[in-house]
This record gives sequence, C-alpha cells and structure tokens, in this order.
Amino acid sequence: MDAKKLSQIADFVRDERRLDAAFVNVLEGIESGAIAASDLPISAAPVQRVTFGQGDAEYAAGMVEKVSGVALNDSQRTALLRVVQDMPSGGTFSALVAEVAKIGSLSALAEGLKEVLTAGIYDSIFTQTAS
Repeated sequence: MDAKKLSQIADFVRDERRLDAAFVNVLEGIESGAIAASDLPISAAPVQRVTFGQGDAEYAAGMVEKVSGVALNDSQRTALLRVVQDMPSGGTFSALVAEVAKIGSLSALAEGLKEVLTAGIYDSIFTQTAS
C-alpha cells in the first residue's frame, strides 16, 4: 500500500462521522448475514488491544501481520512471533518495527509496518506506553 492510500485511509479514520457510518454499515451487514465477520481483515467486533510483552503473543503477532497488509509464510510468522515474544512489557509499536527491520526475511513486513506507523491509522490497537 502506498503512502497516498495510507494518507487517504488516515483522513477517513480521523473523520468520526464517516467512520461511524462505516461501522454502522458493517454491523448492519453482519446482522443481516450479508457480511460474515470472519471475512473481515480485522473483525468489526471490538478489537482486543495489543500490549507487547503481555498477553497472547500469537494474537499480537497476528494483528501485526494483519495491519501490515503483508502476507507472511510460516517461517516468517515464526520469526515475527519470536520478535513479539521477546518484546519487553509495555514495548511500543515503533520499537517492534525497529526489531522487525533487523531481520532480513521480514524486510517486506518492516516496510509495511513503517508505512502503518507513519500513517498512524492503527495507533488505537497498540498500547503505546514507554518501557
């Protein structure tokens, strides 16, 4: 996803009225059966926040992969999971991106995460406390 598209998404997310309308449309689609919640990239149900170094590392790694927009193979998922598991309690999303960037096999993921970090569109999903 290019920077222009991410910027457009960020603008959309910042417009509370448009965002609320989109959620209403999705929820109505789920309730009517027109949309299966499992088909959505990130569920329309309340999304559990990710706090690195705490909770379910597999969930955290899965969310990182989803927000990046980069499809990983099994070995890359394993490498990402190791990075997530090694994050200190309360580690930040930017710290995770820096760690991912150090792993050659995850270079595409690192680039996708850098774009996400710059756009700030998923900030509310990742707990951003200083360690």
